[in-house]
Amino acid sequence: MECDTRQQILNAAEELFSQKGFNGTPVRDIAQLADVNVAAINYHFRNKRELLHEVLKTGYIHLSKEVSRIAKKNTDSFVELTGAIFNVLLKNDKIVLNCMKIILDEGFDDFDDIGVDDEMIGPPGGMILFDMITKEVGTDIDEASRKWAVVSIFSIMFHKALVIKSPYGKRPTVKKVMNKNKSLEDITRLAQLILNDLKSK
Repeated sequence: MECDTRQQILNAAEELFSQKGFNGTPVRDIAQLADVNVAAINYHFRNKRELLHEVLKTGYIHLSKEVSRIAKKNTDSFVELTGAIFNVLLKNDKIVLNCMKIILDEGFDDFDDIGVDDEMIGPPGGMILFDMITKEVGTDIDEASRKWAVVSIFSIMFHKALVIKSPYGKRPTVKKVMNKNKSLEDITRLAQLILNDLKSK
């Protein structure tokens, strides 16, 4: 029961923080949407900022686990893995969109206490992609270049996933140039170009 209550609070907080921002979301509004009292929120989380951190951490961990799961089925190819990760982002578009809104909110300026394990690269599953690149190009390619590859491909994947799932992305003119299949083709092509660039160094 405690687990359910905690998750209800996290779900409500994610929804409201993404809509109203950190400063614009009173704790009582979270309690009302979660159908709990304020005391229950105070019991599970020390304060509103800890709740915010836990929302982001929960979303991050969920996406990282999803990436880990699909990585086990795509262990031989950096290009195939990028396509599979893109599908994970599309499948979990609500989490991706809400967490991005929260991170971009001006009221959120503290990245130090989120408590994720993937700090070297940043994106959920970043280390998995980094390890895959290293496996394909070797350690003779400097670490900075391999990190650049991960950040570059994740930037495009997040951008396309967010646009495709947004109201703007549903417009017929936009769908012609940025639908799921076309975006998947673009992403895997870019992944191959990045891989070729690293191998040519």
